[in-house]
Amino acid sequence: MTKILKNAVISSEVMYIANVNAVPPFNLNADLVPEPEQCSFLNIEEIEAIKNEAYQQGYDLGKEEGQAMVEQRMFHLRQQIEAALQAIPQAIEQNRLALNHEIADIVLHIVQQFFIENESNPQVVEQQINQLLKQLNNKQSIELYLHPKEIELLQNGEIQLHANHLTGFKIKANDNLALGGYVIKTEHGIFDGNIEKQIDRLKTLLLRLRHRGHHAPVD
Repeated sequence: MTKILKNAVISSEVMYIANVNAVPPFNLNADLVPEPEQCSFLNIEEIEAIKNEAYQQGYDLGKEEGQAMVEQRMFHLRQQIEAALQAIPQAIEQNRLALNHEIADIVLHIVQQFFIENESNPQVVEQQINQLLKQLNNKQSIELYLHPKEIELLQNGEIQLHANHLTGFKIKANDNLALGGYVIKTEHGIFDGNIEKQIDRLKTLLLRLRHRGHHAPVD
């Protein structure tokens, strides 16, 4: 129902009527919202200090890693050197045995070639026999056996024997002897100067040397 107001004053101002309960009360004890901090800029000295610190940290880290790598390499190198040092005596022994075998084979080959080349050389036979005859005395019977062809050389003067101090000295032919070979019989034994026999004795001697080389201690 409409109510008529008496003596009402009309104004041109606009007024808004609001619900007081809709506006929250102001609390003085409430925390104030902090204002945003202002951004600060680094100066050149601070930037250089940060760069130097970062460089030093990287340098220290690289130094530690490099030192660890060097130590690891030195460890492996030391292991290799120790293994090589341990293998040296065995290698020396193997090389010495191989060298002994090689020398023995070379000596045997040279001697065989020497005998083959000089089996038909009457001067070589003459020298060998005379060396043996000098060591014999005249108080025993001595028989010298030669190849028939070398007896012919002796008769022709191409071989000269120094046996004047031997009274019981006899020379006989033996077809079983090779050229360059000879046999001397005395009361004390027989010396076989046959080439094959000399080579066999040399082989035996070389085999003994090889056997000693196998059991010889490493210096």
